[in-house]
Amino acid sequence: MRQRYNRFLKEEKSNDIKYLDLKLNNTCNLLCVMCSPEISSTWKKVYNKNKKELEIFNFGNSLEKYPYQSKLEFVTKYLNNLNMIKFTGGEPMLIKEVKTLINYLIDNNLSNKIILRMITNGTVELDDYWKRVFKSFKRTRVTISVDAINSRYEYIRKGASWDKTAKNIKIYNDYLDEITIEMVSMSINARYKNIFLEWCYKNNYESGLNSLIGVDYLSYKSLNNDLRAKYGIETNLLYDHTKFLELEAKMKALDKIYNTAFEKECDEFYTASSH
Repeated sequence: MRQRYNRFLKEEKSNDIKYLDLKLNNTCNLLCVMCSPEISSTWKKVYNKNKKELEIFNFGNSLEKYPYQSKLEFVTKYLNNLNMIKFTGGEPMLIKEVKTLINYLIDNNLSNKIILRMITNGTVELDDYWKRVFKSFKRTRVTISVDAINSRYEYIRKGASWDKTAKNIKIYNDYLDEITIEMVSMSINARYKNIFLEWCYKNNYESGLNSLIGVDYLSYKSLNNDLRAKYGIETNLLYDHTKFLELEAKMKALDKIYNTAFEKECDEFYTASSH
């Protein structure tokens, strides 16, 4: 996919801005374990309410890293010659500034010249508004991030229902021509990597795997060699037991708030052969 968009950008010789990648706010309805308060309003709300219990995460000044302010007047200056626009979040389909900007593009007859990319968690229903939006652009490509299926999905993406998301994915897939279901590769979903890919194949969904960036304790560094062999994980990252202990401690901190159990949901880490 990266090569596809690199070719797209190289073909443009104009000095005008042709591609915008926008994160307009951190509004989000989920708390995903690999996320943080700076890019999820739910994470921020939970963290602010449970700072003592969650002090192990040591977010520190990162809470103020992105003081989201509406810059729509600034952005609109660059839309007339735009070829592609991408929205991330937070959850972009819940961000009011995203809707405002999309409505501007549609109302000013710009959307039919632009490729729309949306990275979503798939929890927002595809209602008449979003159907109209997606059909108003030259092309629409939606990526739905899920990171596992069934109970593991709900453990990783706290606040989500797998049954509801799976239903939404089918509706999106039936309506859109370009849609990808993606999973970020982590130690806590390594067990589900092939299960996820098989589920996508069975349902005729295009699937993708992304690398985790910037959260070491959730990376394959916390996945021991026995589990790597068991689940067919190939990586250059060396196992670091301190990263597993950090993973365990942080997941158990969240367990206390969400009444979940890392040892039960991720029991593969506690089998005799995994140590």
